[in-house]
Amino acid sequence: MPFKKYKFFSDGFGDLGKVKDLKSLLVSFAENSGKNDSEYPLRPFWKEREISKGKNFTLSKVYYISPLAHFLPEESQLGCFQLILPLDTSRLRGIVIHTASTGDSTFKIRRQLLAEPLLEHGIGSLIKMIPFYGERRPKRQKWHFSLSVSDFLVGLGVTVLEVSKLISWVRETYPHASVGTTGISLGGGTSSFGAAITEGDLAMSPCLSGPSPSPLVSGALHKQIDWAKLGSESGLKDREVKVELYKIMEKYNVKSLVDAFPNERIGRRSLVQINARDDYVVEKKSGEKLFHELSSTCLPGKSSLKEIGGGHLSSFVASQYFFVPAIVESFKLIGKGPLDC
Repeated sequence: MPFKKYKFFSDGFGDLGKVKDLKSLLVSFAENSGKNDSEYPLRPFWKEREISKGKNFTLSKVYYISPLAHFLPEESQLGCFQLILPLDTSRLRGIVIHTASTGDSTFKIRRQLLAEPLLEHGIGSLIKMIPFYGERRPKRQKWHFSLSVSDFLVGLGVTVLEVSKLISWVRETYPHASVGTTGISLGGGTSSFGAAITEGDLAMSPCLSGPSPSPLVSGALHKQIDWAKLGSESGLKDREVKVELYKIMEKYNVKSLVDAFPNERIGRRSLVQINARDDYVVEKKSGEKLFHELSSTCLPGKSSLKEIGGGHLSSFVASQYFFVPAIVESFKLIGKGPLDC
C-alpha cells in the first residue's frame, strides 16, 4: 500500500482561526445570495485552448484563479477542471459539476466512471480539481494527506465557494442546459455545500456522503490520522483529542449554510441521494442527516434517498450502475425538458 506510511495532519491543527474566518465568509455569502457575485470573481480561461476529442465527446482543460486565493498556498491558487461535452451539442440537456472524493487527485476516474456514461443521457460534465489535490497540491504534502486540520478544512471551504461560482459560470455559458452537482463521499458533501449557497434551479445527487467532514474522524478512515501529533500539540489524551477533532469537523456542516440561505432564492431543486447499507466510512445516520437538510430545500416529490447493498469502496467501483442513474433522475426531477434515457 503506497499510503501506509502517510497520515493526515502530521503538522497538527494548523491555523484554525483562518478556518473560522472562511466559515463566516461562506455563511455571509449564503445570506447575501445574488448580491455579492462581483466580490468573488471566477473567470475560466484556456491556457493553450487544450481540447481533445473522444469517440463521442470533446474534452477541454480549463483554468481559473480561485476567488478565495488569499486563503490558499501559492500552489493551490490556480484552479482547473475538465469539461466533457457531447460532440453534437444539440444533444446537451444538462451539465453536472463533479467534486473529488478523498484521495481522487486525477480526472480520469470520474471521467470514465461517471462523465462518459452520462453523455448517453445528454448530460455533460465539469470535473473539478479541488485545492490541495493533484495540480493544486502543495510541495510538502504527500498524496492527498493534508498537512494540518486547517489545510483540510480550508480546502473544503474554498471548494464550496468555487462550486457555487462554477454553477453560475455554467449557467451563463450554456444557458439552455440544466445544472447539477454530484460527488462521491467527500465530493458529495462539498458539491452539496456549494449547491446550498447558490440560487436558482439545481439537480443534486450526492453519493455515499454526510453533512459534515466528521466521518473522517468517526469512520473507517480515522486510522489514517496522526493522532499522536494532535495529542502532543493539544495536551489531550487519545479519546479526548478524538472528541475535540470531531467537534471541530462538525462545526462545518451543511445545516449552517441551508439555514442562512434565503428561501425565496432557492428555485426548483431536486435531490436523488445514494447511501450504501454496509458503509463504514460514511455511516447510515450521517447520510440520513445530509438528506434531511438538503431535502428541506426541495419541493414535495422532488427528493429521494436510495439505499444500495455493499460498502463504501464496492459501491464506488459500481458507480456506473448506481450513481449515473441517480444523476440522470435528479435532472429529470427539476423538469426542464426530457432526457434521452
